[in-house]
Amino acid sequence: MPGEWALSSQPEGNGSKAESVAVDFTLPADAAPGIYALRVANQEGISNPKLVLIEDLPVEISSGSNQSFEAAQMVSFPVAIDGFSPSLAKHFYKFSVAEAQRLSVEVYARRIGSMLDPVVYLYDASGRILTYADDSAGLQRDCQLEYQLPAAGEYLIEIRDIEYKGGNTHPYHLRLGNFPLVHTAYPLAIPAGQETSVSLIGSSPENDQTVAITGSADKATAALSAGSPSGTAFLALPTSTEPLFNETEPNDDAAAASPVTTEVGFIFNGKLDPVKDIDQFKFTGKPEQWYLVKGVSEKIWLPSRPGHHSV
Repeated sequence: MPGEWALSSQPEGNGSKAESVAVDFTLPADAAPGIYALRVANQEGISNPKLVLIEDLPVEISSGSNQSFEAAQMVSFPVAIDGFSPSLAKHFYKFSVAEAQRLSVEVYARRIGSMLDPVVYLYDASGRILTYADDSAGLQRDCQLEYQLPAAGEYLIEIRDIEYKGGNTHPYHLRLGNFPLVHTAYPLAIPAGQETSVSLIGSSPENDQTVAITGSADKATAALSAGSPSGTAFLALPTSTEPLFNETEPNDDAAAASPVTTEVGFIFNGKLDPVKDIDQFKFTGKPEQWYLVKGVSEKIWLPSRPGHHSV
């Protein structure tokens, strides 16, 4: 994660306790929004990574007392909210818009290591449910929703665990605004050290965007972002030093199979589109040589099976 850190002056005795430490972290002004990892190290070793977000929306903290429609916490708009989902309860947030407009709602929970399996509901001021979202494709059980708010006024968002579980293992990051909603990047991996054009794909075509990014050889993932006046959409994309190939349509049969120009140890990306699409690749094998072919899709929370192969 980019930035500089120093031990916080509070609480008293900070830095001397084995079970916890508080630090002040300063981000560079050009830090890109996205998911990053933090670790703690000492003479005995290094901790497992903890995932955090760099956010370009204003961030507010849940009061924790907003567990009913009547006690909904008033928040600004656009906004991002950090909280812990309570067990056997819900959190409600109220926001106001000055005119009819598009609304984007996104929850980061499973994608940042939370045990929360979130579901969100959108209400009007009278308590009528307008729409809801649960388990959006490609988001590891996290969810997104997009809705055209019909008029100026107050609206409410409810967030909870689908099974009403909760506690300290169930944090969430809730985003409200008018930003793009994307769930998949294609190609699914990019070569290190080479600029690549990447498509960010959303649940509706108006969310789709294309960005150019260069993968770094010393980083396992690249941060992708697509901005708007009301916030940024972001995804993490694997980088690879192995040879990478993307399918070229049409490649639905052996005669038109996409060629792979290396003998072994490569990755190829494919996209099953349109419906009933078949993708075929061809490579040169050696006699009596074993090859391991592994298709990856559901493992990385994509709706197809499979969509990404390594050999």
